[in-house]
Amino acid sequence: MIILIHGKDQYRSLKRLKEIISCHQDEKTVLPVRIFESNNTDLSELKDELRKVSIFKGKQLIVLKGAFSNSSKIEILKQRQIIDIPDTIVFFEKEAVNKTDPLYLMIKKTGEVEQFDPLNDRELAVWIKNRLKVKSTVISESALRLLICSVGNDLWKMANEVDKLASYVLNSRIEEADTKELINNESESVIFNTIDQIASRNAKTAFPSIHRHLEGGESPFYILSMIAFQFRNLLIIKAMTDEGQPYHSFNKTSGIHPYVIKKSIVLAQKFTLEELKKIYRKIFKADLEIKKGKIEAVTAIDLLVGDICLSKR
Repeated sequence: MIILIHGKDQYRSLKRLKEIISCHQDEKTVLPVRIFESNNTDLSELKDELRKVSIFKGKQLIVLKGAFSNSSKIEILKQRQIIDIPDTIVFFEKEAVNKTDPLYLMIKKTGEVEQFDPLNDRELAVWIKNRLKVKSTVISESALRLLICSVGNDLWKMANEVDKLASYVLNSRIEEADTKELINNESESVIFNTIDQIASRNAKTAFPSIHRHLEGGESPFYILSMIAFQFRNLLIIKAMTDEGQPYHSFNKTSGIHPYVIKKSIVLAQKFTLEELKKIYRKIFKADLEIKKGKIEAVTAIDLLVGDICLSKR
């Protein structure tokens, strides 16, 4: 079986990948899961792994991460070995895949494709209710609308906020007043202040600010997602500024809230476009190393912040 998991909603796509791996490990006769990353995939090693399937008894699961950005995928496609093996190969992509890509077309024809795009408001409402149902908690419609409006469709952040609300009401009903009390702009404000400190290369204040979040119970994954979100905004706004686009068109072009645009313009001036691209790549690398288990999340965030603060133009 061949499965492609792709899309920008990494919260749900990663959950799906973990479910497949867990299901595989629950089987009585299995071989170890093998995971190949796009940046270090050795084609000969992959070929050996495919051949091993036919030699040893037991079910095999191979995960190929980032194959669509790896030139070796062409060789995999040419050989078409993956079509004939009886075991499972999962292609995992962090972004939506081009549906005209030959590898995508092959997988769609011979296997299964699961795409995880960011949820719209209606889908997000269902997701929130389902998460609360597991916690024996319900939410009023007004509280639900306020929650979605305040948090958006970042499921890393939403999961954190929903869990806080569920703990706050203790198996009861979440009302609008509860949402107003717990879900506010304080977190975003502190994160934005932290980004301002990082942008100013002020490690002395940036590190304590990050750790106040952690000590307050915020997930390091949420903190990293917020840092990524803010720097992505800075990158977009810096690019539009450098292109000479008029300020009044920023919101329509980018979809970024006018308030965020107003604050981000000042921060974006502290960086060159190339610096922001490098920082965004570093954030991506930190996120990848955390998910691969190469480094603890808090350590990765500390190293990332230190790297940015100590860098010179």
